[in-house]
Amino acid sequence: MKPSDGRKRVIIEEVRPQVDGGRYPVCRVIGDEIVVTAAVFADGHDHVAARLLYKPKAESTWRSRTMTPTNNDLWTGSFKVDQLGGWNFTIEGWIDHFDTWVSDLRKRLEAQSGMDGSAGIVAGGKSDEKSSQDIPLAFRTGAALLADTAKRATGADAKHLDEVAAALNLLADQKAGLYDDPISPEIEELVARYPDLTHASRYSPEVAVRVDRERARFSAWYELFPRSTSPIPG
Repeated sequence: MKPSDGRKRVIIEEVRPQVDGGRYPVCRVIGDEIVVTAAVFADGHDHVAARLLYKPKAESTWRSRTMTPTNNDLWTGSFKVDQLGGWNFTIEGWIDHFDTWVSDLRKRLEAQSGMDGSAGIVAGGKSDEKSSQDIPLAFRTGAALLADTAKRATGADAKHLDEVAAALNLLADQKAGLYDDPISPEIEELVARYPDLTHASRYSPEVAVRVDRERARFSAWYELFPRSTSPIPG
């Protein structure tokens, strides 16, 4: 195992569909939508993200689809096979540090002092003043994550991410008593387009798929006379 592999915290198991643990290719016909499921998880409480990678064997570049969580660490995604012949698919998973940060930030924002000036109440009936005080520090952490994401982005996306990072640092400098949530769904969607895959885990071996003509669905496909396939004429 290479030293860098020790930082790949995401585990990918129970990938389906597979035939005999990947010994034989999954059979489909052209135009089919292949639904893929897998258990994707990691240690700790950090959030996980996953995507489905797929391509015809003749192509060198992977296509990708974002996978969505269902329950009990199970994720699902799908892709359509639009060419005859061999295909491959696999799954990539990684720790989503930005999504983890957003979740933590929103917990801190919810625990702020109320609009009437009273301190927020947490478990045990104690005020959560420390959580409110930590919000500027949380903003700076988010700004650093956004700046890193901007380096992976291009064009207008990179510029916008840098602007949001600067806005977070400005909010941290203000040291206000109360803060609104500065992260919109649009920003979350933008960051998700440029994930940090430095320590991503990839399922191995790749799962093979064989795509046949539509007639492969029917019994007529098997009505074949062996003598008709002889290489010797007559």
